Amino acid sequence: MSFHMKQELKQIHDRDCLLLALTTLNFNYGVHPEPIAVRGWQQEILSTRCEIVLAREKTGLRADIGFHQEEDGTFTVVSDSFANGDMPSFMTDLKRTYEEEQALVRSNQLGYQLESRGDWVEVDGKRYLRMVVTQ
Repeated sequence: MSFHMKQELKQIHDRDCLLLALTTLNFNYGVHPEPIAVRGWQQEILSTRCEIVLAREKTGLRADIGFHQEEDGTFTVVSDSFANGDMPSFMTDLKRTYEEEQALVRSNQLGYQLESRGDWVEVDGKRYLRMVVTQ
C-alpha cells in the first residue's frame, strides 16, 4: 500500500530558485504549463497534478516527485512516500539548496560574484551559509 505525501513548503515560493535548486542537486525535471499527473507506486496516479515533475525514469526512484504551486504562491511537494523512502533527506537537501540559491540571487542583485560556495555553519543555534563573494 502506498502513502501519498502532500507537504506544503511555506518557505519555497520562488519558482526560479526552486528550479535552480533542483538543477544544483542534479535532478532532471519537466516544467509543464498545464499541471500533469504525478505517478505513485506502480500504476497509481496521485490526486494533485503538478507543474514541475521529477519523473521516476530520470531519478531512479519508484515514484515521481511533483511540485504544485498553490494560489498563495507557495509550492507543495507531491509524491508517494512509501515508494520514495528517503523523502525526509530529499526535503532537507531541497530546502537547504533552495536557501543557498536565494542567497546567491540576492548577492548577484547587490553586485557580488560568487567565489566559493561554502558549508552551512551553526552559530548560537542558527544556521548560516558560508559563501565567499567579491564585488
